[in-house]
Amino acid sequence: MGALESRPNFDKSLPTVFIWEGVSYYLDRDVVKATISEVSKCGNGSCIGFDYAHIACFNPTVLKSTKSVGEPWKFGMDPGNVDDFVKGCDES
Repeated sequence: MGALESRPNFDKSLPTVFIWEGVSYYLDRDVVKATISEVSKCGNGSCIGFDYAHIACFNPTVLKSTKSVGEPWKFGMDPGNVDDFVKGCDES
């Protein structure tokens, strides 16, 4: 978010839509939570659209494969926990 805030045309007080695709898998859970928390501090009505890996995909074969190409998966969740996870980001 820091890089975005340094741009002259970005006004954090305005409602903003963030598209965050293909990123969360590679980040630690705390970084994902911190990012969503920062978006929640933007203008009223701001939102984020993001994808994530289903926790069922975190099996030894997939984890070994993603690690072997230098892009290990670190974050995933069960679809039934998305709402609680996002709500919990405000409490970070």
